[in-house]
Amino acid sequence: MTKKNIMSVTVKLFADLTKYGPNKSETLLSEGSSINSILKKYNIPMEKMKLIILVNGRPRYDREFVLKNGDTIAFFPPIGGG
Repeated sequence: MTKKNIMSVTVKLFADLTKYGPNKSETLLSEGSSINSILKKYNIPMEKMKLIILVNGRPRYDREFVLKNGDTIAFFPPIGGG
């Protein structure tokens, strides 16, 4: 049985998402993990799934996007206006 490599990413949570974890943290994941892996790891509930997600400052809409060692992932709740 082979052991998967571990990678480190920076996770940033903004606004009311900080109740699921620190506003900035280094997180260890298995190589090949996706954005969904972080959402599950932080126990962000399904009703919070309409999020604005940036990976290294670029918007990502595919939650199966595979992350790389050293990536920075930022999660923002939807922005409402009025």
